[in-house]
Amino acid sequence: MSEPGTVRVEHPEPGVAILRLYRPAHLNALNTVMFAEIATACETLHADKSVKAVVLTGEGRGFCAGYDLDEAQELAGLSPEEMLERQDLAAASILALRAMRQPVAQDQLLAEATAMARAIAGFSAFGTALTKRALYANLDAPSLHAALEVESRGQAFATRDAGFPEALTAVRAQFAHAAPVTNAPPP
Repeated sequence: MSEPGTVRVEHPEPGVAILRLYRPAHLNALNTVMFAEIATACETLHADKSVKAVVLTGEGRGFCAGYDLDEAQELAGLSPEEMLERQDLAAASILALRAMRQPVAQDQLLAEATAMARAIAGFSAFGTALTKRALYANLDAPSLHAALEVESRGQAFATRDAGFPEALTAVRAQFAHAAPVTNAPPP
């Protein structure tokens, strides 16, 4: 079954890429070709240091209908080895999405997701990667204390990044015109 082009990559502006599932006639249902193309596209985007954020979306009226039921009918006829290979291919595409330093899930509004991607693209790539790692690590954190330790370690690493002085200057400039914080009660 040859179905080239089940994934499209677009670059609408510097630093931002759109990874578009492209099987609109099938509501972008996942199949083996798409799994392989997702993994390849993710590896390419991850290696491209100019890409700071990725918007994941689907073409047409549906983001993704799940696994292609037409292809699912083949599963019963596969040998255990073939079934394991199919599962490994599917898992590799999901792992490739999660391993990218810049994925952003798109909800319903591509413009809002692109705006968020634009904001993320403006952040330090190192800081974004650390934040993502902390979020994943803290999904299984046994306590608030453990989660704060992960955050603390990330902050310490972030101060060692070559881009830290520039990021600090940008944050200071952003808050230069903010109202001062006082301990006075609100009026």
